Amino acid sequence: MSGLIDRVGHVAERLLHPSTHDALDAGLDQRMVVVDVETTGLDVRRDDLLAIGAVSIQAGALKYGDSFSVLMDAETPPSPSNMLVHRLTPHLLRAGAPPREALDAFLEFAGHAPLLAYHAPFDAAVLRRAVLKAEHRLIRPVWLDVAEWALMMAPELGPQMPSLDDALAHFGIPQTDRHDALADATATGWLALKLLDLTASDHALSLRDLRRRLRRHRVLRRWRT
Repeated sequence: MSGLIDRVGHVAERLLHPSTHDALDAGLDQRMVVVDVETTGLDVRRDDLLAIGAVSIQAGALKYGDSFSVLMDAETPPSPSNMLVHRLTPHLLRAGAPPREALDAFLEFAGHAPLLAYHAPFDAAVLRRAVLKAEHRLIRPVWLDVAEWALMMAPELGPQMPSLDDALAHFGIPQTDRHDALADATATGWLALKLLDLTASDHALSLRDLRRRLRRHRVLRRWRT
């Protein structure tokens, strides 16, 4: 019975909040949430979510006061190579939140805002699998890939997808000693603001328009390579 009540609640929530179509048709000055995740490995079909960091951008500004960070108590420990990257040891993760609690908190923070990430297909797949595994429901947010966006605005970064560090350096964004998901999300947020500024020549551009441009750019890029 509790499962049925939860599902009814999720349906009611979707009816009471703006739809993804509203977000797609809105301008690029709307609230958008920049996300970064840390995982036990790089296999989205098997590896578990360890941490989520997120910060919002709106109207051309990074909203430090509207940020989110959580560690999760994963079922499996991270691989040694991944521990060297994100510095999340089993000891730290044991103090993390249960997956369902952490994911509920993140989804409440994000609301129905579009989600931005660097190499967004990875973050999207990891979050989708984690929510399905922990909460037995699907999420279908609007995603925007900041890496594809950077490459579209600066083709000289290609032809392969640049790293976040390379993109930050190219656009003259100062780099700090990033060591957690929130720091990476914040760096990606600064990059997204730079890209927004470069895209702002068309003030009537909607999120849907930008996604269409990125989709067309991705198809052409893959065809050329």
